[in-house]
Amino acid sequence: MSESSPTRVLFIDDDRALSRLVRKKLELAGYVVDVAYDGEKGLAMYAECGHDAVIVDQTMPLRSGLDTIRDLAAKGPLPATIMVTGTGDERIAVEAIKLGISEYLVKDMVGGFLKYLPTAIERALDQQRLIQMKQRAEEALAQRLEELEEANVALRREISQRKRAEKALRDSRGFLQAVIDAFPESLMVMDREHRVVLANRMARDLAGRGEPVPRSRTCGRAVRRGEAANGEYVESCPLGRVAATKVPVTVERIHSDALGNDTYWEISAAPIFDEAGEVVQIIELCRDVTQRNQLENELAQAHKLESVGQLAAGIAHEINTPIQYIGDNARFLQDAFCTLDKLFDVFDGFLQAAKEKTVSDGLVAEVEAAVAEADAEYLKHEAPQAIQQSLQGVERVATIVRAMKEFAHPSVEENQPIDLNRAIENTLMVSRNEWKYVATLVTDLDPDLPLVSCLQGGINQVVLNIVLNAAQAIAGLPEAGSSEAKGTITVSTRHDGDEVEIRVQDTGGGIPEEIQSRVFDPFFTTKDVGKGTGQGLAIAYSIVAEKHHGSICFETESGKGTTFIVRLPIAGNSRETAPTPLQTEKSVLDCP
Repeated sequence: MSESSPTRVLFIDDDRALSRLVRKKLELAGYVVDVAYDGEKGLAMYAECGHDAVIVDQTMPLRSGLDTIRDLAAKGPLPATIMVTGTGDERIAVEAIKLGISEYLVKDMVGGFLKYLPTAIERALDQQRLIQMKQRAEEALAQRLEELEEANVALRREISQRKRAEKALRDSRGFLQAVIDAFPESLMVMDREHRVVLANRMARDLAGRGEPVPRSRTCGRAVRRGEAANGEYVESCPLGRVAATKVPVTVERIHSDALGNDTYWEISAAPIFDEAGEVVQIIELCRDVTQRNQLENELAQAHKLESVGQLAAGIAHEINTPIQYIGDNARFLQDAFCTLDKLFDVFDGFLQAAKEKTVSDGLVAEVEAAVAEADAEYLKHEAPQAIQQSLQGVERVATIVRAMKEFAHPSVEENQPIDLNRAIENTLMVSRNEWKYVATLVTDLDPDLPLVSCLQGGINQVVLNIVLNAAQAIAGLPEAGSSEAKGTITVSTRHDGDEVEIRVQDTGGGIPEEIQSRVFDPFFTTKDVGKGTGQGLAIAYSIVAEKHHGSICFETESGKGTTFIVRLPIAGNSRETAPTPLQTEKSVLDCP
């Protein structure tokens, strides 16, 4: 559909009178409308014209609406599709939604269906555009992955060429220096007093000198990093921690140049031991990770947009239900007040007659007849209930909107104290449509949980990714799909010392042993192509372990299910004390 051409709609219904009304209504709204009176003709018309939107009635001779939609889906991606029915069968609605319809409408007797139909078409077209945007994003991601693979091939080729160059230099006296000079990152070797023993060309370039660094210079003064204002060595440098703890340390620091431009540097330090096990030298590797961080942020943003797109249809469905019965009750109250208005007119006449003392038996009988016709006792009983149900519907919509607003809270760069239980409840609310058909949700949230210093947007994403993973694990079971075979997702929180713990337990099939070590790897997925990017758990791990310095692990049993356990420090943590890769790797599988 181009922006200049009108939207073409196909209406399939055997009710010819209703079809005429629908065509007139939609043509007045600016649509081009084609009508078919059975499923076979509708499929043929769609194959010929390729309509932008299709509206299908469920109950038709020869071929039901559901069968017609199945045939449409079998021939390719569904257009913006709306199912209408006069019965409101929930089983049929669920099956149709699984096939990919955008809206499910119930015909009414007071015209609300016709009034809402143009809005429903626009909503369906908007949803179709979202789906197309998601597909384009996935195609762009696939293209980017292909580019990365090509870059990997080029990198392997470059490494191979470098190895050949190294072999040519192996017999020369400058072999060691040539090797480290060819290294693309800054590399230095220091003794225990932090004097420079060896430095490669990149380290010398960073220091602003091309010649070898004198042994009398400390590492901080040699590269103008790790110095106090008086030129003394700063003990917070990772080298001091390596010398004291004898374990590798990796930290990330921000460097600002004279123009105020920031670059991000990852500094890794590792000990070299003598035969007695004492640290005699320390290797320090510095790499510019500015571009890597930018790519990670872009990937995280792409995944967040994917999540929003995935949730959008579900949230719309969740809001649509209360909106429908609010509308039904409003129309009922409108009719009721019209009836009462007529009754009040009769009462006014009776009151005037009473004032003039001319009340007759006939007038009394007229009032009694008006009261009976209005069914005042019924209205007295039903009108308050309609108002109460409408208020409940408004509260339900407000709750969903409030949860989505808090879930989509703008990301901030610094940790802030948040109510973790509330954040989890909001996340479960906005993702409800993703799990409610396959699982029953159970929450056990510690009411005494303290505020936790963290990045709210990141923690929302972690909980969402794990809950969606749990729902998909349950949906993958052979018996999934029936209301009797629903699984269970249990979300709990508890306070444990200076940490809080989040557990998400599912009754899926468990994680096979052969892939347990890879579940947090980027781009690793067991789903079919197009159904997952393999980024959900990798991003969750990055947010928990790298940005919050917590831990994420899982416990799993084949055929019983999986429990993901997230532990976060209550007070937050500094990037300067980030765990080393070895430390964070252990936290993946070894749950306490």
